[in-house]
Amino acid sequence: MARRKSNALCTLCVFVAQIVLCLASDVSWLTLASMPDARQEVATAELNGKIYVIGGLPRTDRVQEYDIASNTWKVVAPLPVAVDHAAAASAGGKLYVFGGNTDNGNSRALYEYDAVLNGWTQKSSMPTARNALAAAVIGGRIYAVGGTSATQRDLEMYDPAADAWIIRAPMATGRNHLAAAAVQGKLYAAGGRNNTTFLLNVLEVYDPVANSWTTRAPMPTGRSGHAAAAVGDKIYTFGGEGNPNSPIGIFREVELYDPEKDSWRSLEPMPTPRHGIGAAAAGNRIYLPGGATRAGGGSQTGVHEALVVEAETLWFAHFAAGPGFDGELVLGNPAASGVQATVEIRDQEGRPLEINLGGVRRSRAVVSIPPLGSSTLRTSDASATVRAGSVMVSSEAPITAVVFFADSVSGLSTSAPLSRFFFAAQRDSVTFAGVAVANTGDSSITVELILRDLSGQELARRQIVLPARGQFAEFLEKLFPTAGIENQNFRGTVTGVASGPVVTLALLFRGKNFSILPVTPF
Repeated sequence: MARRKSNALCTLCVFVAQIVLCLASDVSWLTLASMPDARQEVATAELNGKIYVIGGLPRTDRVQEYDIASNTWKVVAPLPVAVDHAAAASAGGKLYVFGGNTDNGNSRALYEYDAVLNGWTQKSSMPTARNALAAAVIGGRIYAVGGTSATQRDLEMYDPAADAWIIRAPMATGRNHLAAAAVQGKLYAAGGRNNTTFLLNVLEVYDPVANSWTTRAPMPTGRSGHAAAAVGDKIYTFGGEGNPNSPIGIFREVELYDPEKDSWRSLEPMPTPRHGIGAAAAGNRIYLPGGATRAGGGSQTGVHEALVVEAETLWFAHFAAGPGFDGELVLGNPAASGVQATVEIRDQEGRPLEINLGGVRRSRAVVSIPPLGSSTLRTSDASATVRAGSVMVSSEAPITAVVFFADSVSGLSTSAPLSRFFFAAQRDSVTFAGVAVANTGDSSITVELILRDLSGQELARRQIVLPARGQFAEFLEKLFPTAGIENQNFRGTVTGVASGPVVTLALLFRGKNFSILPVTPF
């Protein structure tokens, strides 16, 4: 920004970023260290950066722990009873295993594992004995759904803090060998089998607040013995049994469900088709250890593969560093597992912008955010002049991000990357409009901005070349000097067309106050 108002637009004093980019469509597969003891019909869950595989067929009390960081396995304290077809979930820093099939038939037992003590404690039993059930966690409570009970419709909620179970509204469709996951405070139960078919495709969603179920779009591929897990606000389903078109009777399909759109789509299939598996998500990866490679029993495997979902990114179109611009970058994690985020600050040329970031002079920092917690990076710069640029925050899973600058309480949000954008603007003797545009790509692009009057007639245009990750910020009268709006009242619009995706922030200043101008695609 130039001259008398240059510091004003730099005063983007607070950036409140919603989750700006949707989950990427690209996924990939990793082949990881094999599970030492091959099992199928296992219970699987993540706890503190470890993946636990409990029990399975042939029936066992063995508990295998996979360390994500070192890609290694070890055996930990055994479950008090041998079990297969159980369910597992983690909540409140503990691992819970419940239900399943034992030497005495269907089980009601619930066991709690303390990873620090490497020991198991029996807790209050489930109201209903069953195996081949599914489970998910919402708000620190565990929901156990379906399974081989009399009705196969059971839903029971366990509260670890109270060590108590509560019976909730049953599913409409009774089933076992189903898969479940939780997204945005709701439980989703997908597929399964009953006394009629192995190939149910029904999807039902449970709302804990209303204590009620509704039916959503069915899975494209009906199946049972499959697995499901959530990353961000999407649900992923894997594999399963009962494929009539395969000589091994196994599905290799991977299908993604978007609750917001109530729609499914297919992703890259499993490298090793399996059923009798569990899925556990950690960050942007879903881990799938073990299972069976043919329909039925007896083909258990130690194969361990992970689906990698491309990381999400938050963009701040404008950032200021220098005298009077000390601040804090606060990152929040709405998930029940820890996540890492990488913060990168670039100047207007797209070069790394080194400032005092979290007590260290640097342009890039990796931040660990605890489950349901937040982490703070303090920002400051001793330079004599204000320097502007943009900020990118990438993470393994959805997070929130806020930048607070000193002495400000106002809030601004960024827009999602767009190649065509529009906003309405105005200026007069006390009101000024400004815009910041940042290039989110790794190559230079051109951005053509057009200033229009209220009738949509073009008044002036400006073409700007933005280097890779580059940024510019300017007031409208400086951006369009030939339009002659500097000394007159103006009401109109700005349209922008870029040769690549950009994020745009438009502001209206009046005295010391400012407000956001909505930026929309056109």
